[in-house]
Amino acid sequence: MFTHVKSTIRRIVPDNLNGRSLLKVVYVVLEPQYQSSLSAAVRAINATNLHLAVEISGYLIEELRDAENYQEFQRDIAKANIFIASLIFIEDLAEKVVAAVTPHRDRWMWPWSFPPCQR
Repeated sequence: MFTHVKSTIRRIVPDNLNGRSLLKVVYVVLEPQYQSSLSAAVRAINATNLHLAVEISGYLIEELRDAENYQEFQRDIAKANIFIASLIFIEDLAEKVVAAVTPHRDRWMWPWSFPPCQR
């Protein structure tokens, strides 16, 4: 069910920067309710913040089993300023996430994982 969902459904891009700084965020979560909360927060920031706009791309962890979704995830990671991962307990998928994010970790403003990765 999850592997055929296109990430563009959970991609939010600000309509207009209006001189604001753009922050690009990528996240991977276990369940859709986390996506809903992040989407609501980004929409609120984009509607009210005069200095910052957020572009966000989100993935459910199971979606990364699909090769097309994983490739898009890798492209998004390469452009991100911030990466968020939450509750990534499925080992084979966690290894894919680690492989995708490792080359970019040192340049990120804020890589965050809960629980913390032990690698």
